[in-house]
Amino acid sequence: MANLVKHQAYKQQHLQKMTSNKEKERFVVSYVDSLLDIELPEEGGRKLSDNEVVSLCSEFLIGGTDTTSTALQWIMANLVKHQAYKQQHLQKMTSNKEKERFVVSYVDSLLDIELPEEGGRKLSDNEVVSLCSEFLIGGTDTTSTALQWIMANLVKHQAYKQQHLQKMTSNKEKERFVVSYVDSLLDIELPEEGGRKLSDNEVVSLCSEFLIGGTDTTSTALQWIMANLVKHQGVQAKLREEIERAAAGSGGEEDIKQEDLQKMPYLKAVIMESLRRHPPAHFLQRAVTEDVSLCGYLIPREATANFFLAEMNWDEKAWEEPMEFKPERFLGIEGGAVDITGSREIKMMPFGAGRRICPGLGLARLHLQYFVANLVRRFEWKAVEGEEVDLSEKVEFAVVMKNPLRARIIPRRKT
Repeated sequence: MANLVKHQAYKQQHLQKMTSNKEKERFVVSYVDSLLDIELPEEGGRKLSDNEVVSLCSEFLIGGTDTTSTALQWIMANLVKHQAYKQQHLQKMTSNKEKERFVVSYVDSLLDIELPEEGGRKLSDNEVVSLCSEFLIGGTDTTSTALQWIMANLVKHQAYKQQHLQKMTSNKEKERFVVSYVDSLLDIELPEEGGRKLSDNEVVSLCSEFLIGGTDTTSTALQWIMANLVKHQGVQAKLREEIERAAAGSGGEEDIKQEDLQKMPYLKAVIMESLRRHPPAHFLQRAVTEDVSLCGYLIPREATANFFLAEMNWDEKAWEEPMEFKPERFLGIEGGAVDITGSREIKMMPFGAGRRICPGLGLARLHLQYFVANLVRRFEWKAVEGEEVDLSEKVEFAVVMKNPLRARIIPRRKT
């Protein structure tokens, strides 16, 4: 990314090399291309600086990676809960060829285990869920740690790229050589610091952020949403009705599709209300670039401004009954006026605001809408008997549930 920014003629050179209109039609405008083409009218039409583009690319690359593993864990847990799935699936197969292709999954293997030392008993639901959890999320630190060591060694031996290129025996091989994120970091020179290279520690730190930074926020938001749906059964029922109406309009397919989400305003309201009531981060920081007077106070250049997002979201002057979970506040004319991008009045900004807003905003909202819609359509979510949903908070990387959600999940029967 840094090298693309540094050498802005790349796109033009690439297009010139194309020998046919067909090739040009296939050329995809990347996120970096878009950033390089931006002109800021409020600042005299200037282009983004190298540092601004690199920063935006970093945010784009590291946001919201936990959602898929979280969804997989839910799938495994529900497969365990309903052990007849395998038999039902096999019965539906209409040919021996299909049966031959049936793959025995990790869950199938667990369900078939008999423990001879305990009288041949099967694993309990809790034991299978625990093993699935370990399979899905256990040991993930080891991979990122190994990657970090790899990155550190690549940094320590910066001749790797040149040696690798020298080993290539043909131009075709050289054309296929991909400039990686680490290559870009190794090539960076800091003009404001006399053109020095990044230190080993700086590169390792940036690689760590690239690999593990920003992964908790989406999965945390998903857990808060589902916790509120368990606690507020009326909201869950209303949401399911909307989902079924939208699904019926698209042929009643089993899974909710991305295009179906556009017909679900209440779903969006539920997600917005959860982000308002339980923002994954309670504050964010911004650097002050010049002296500014605000409400009679002088905010000096290079000061750090802290924005307390939760306090904004719970302000009684901005929200009616702010501590209540009411998705309806985001419906209608009043709800449509709530802007989370900073273009108009800011009442909440779970993704930041303005030029430095999280570039993963759209993707995060899409993931949340997709997962919540399918989870609510497939299953009825209830509190565990004898327990109440505890919405107490605990600060970790993000603000998470102090007592993680435990729910009773019941498959919905198709009518």
